Amino acid sequence: GIVCVQFLSGTNAYAKVVAEIRNARTVVYTLITQSNNANGETIKTDIAFKEPGHFRSTTVDGYIAIADFTSGKMISIVPQSGYSIGDLNSLKSTGNAGPFASIEAMKNLPAKADENLGIKEIDGITCDGYRVTQGDLTSMIWLDAKTGDLVQVEQKYTSAPGMNTIIKNIRFD
Repeated sequence: GIVCVQFLSGTNAYAKVVAEIRNARTVVYTLITQSNNANGETIKTDIAFKEPGHFRSTTVDGYIAIADFTSGKMISIVPQSGYSIGDLNSLKSTGNAGPFASIEAMKNLPAKADENLGIKEIDGITCDGYRVTQGDLTSMIWLDAKTGDLVQVEQKYTSAPGMNTIIKNIRFD
């Protein structure tokens, strides 16, 4: 099916989106993270990222984190508690990818998908899906079937079952 689409249409929507992600200087999106504890709690975070390493996250309860990886500094604003200033070098020393894990996973997507998942409707949009495996991470990439725009990315880690993420409301540049 993928081969037919590529030869008949002359385009590859998945490869186009991967190139768009890699070339984006800014991206904003909503990250929905599911914890792998017994209650399956989800956390919704709005993310804004700007090259070369500027990051802002906001949660629904008002927590805001602003990070500048070029200087290694971070400020966290906690509702009713004030703020704290942190050093991002502690994340590097622990090997934790920190707030950039989802962005890095998207930017490192291979040019070709492992599998075409077919069609799925997401928020009223008919989407074409692609599965991509990168070591421990499996991503399902969903593109608008009409425009080829990125609609949603679902990420699952083999080493952390149940701790899944959904990236949606994605806008580049």
